[in-house]
Amino acid sequence: MIRKENTKSRTERISQLIKKQRKYASHFECHSKPRKELGIVEMLIEEMKVQGDDWFHCPQSLNEKDPPDCVCKDKEGNIIAIEVTELVDSEAIKRNQKGKRVYRDWHSKERIY
Repeated sequence: MIRKENTKSRTERISQLIKKQRKYASHFECHSKPRKELGIVEMLIEEMKVQGDDWFHCPQSLNEKDPPDCVCKDKEGNIIAIEVTELVDSEAIKRNQKGKRVYRDWHSKERIY
């Protein structure tokens, strides 16, 4: 049997988490920034493998002050530092915060490598 106070406090915690959730690009949100960044790097490495680019292995979060966010190893075992950066468009953010589901398609000429 579930006690009402436990259900209420759990509901309140969930409610608080929903209020804190970003109104845009919340797909990668996580309980901690290092875990979020590691998850993004892991997805990047997996996608690179699918594309035939098997360059990086063994990603790790440093859990320290940035930069870098994560490190991994290349094919020769060298340590490679990775800094996760979010590209944002302020107009898209404003529109998403108003309940409109929009995104910005960044073109290659707009990106810095």
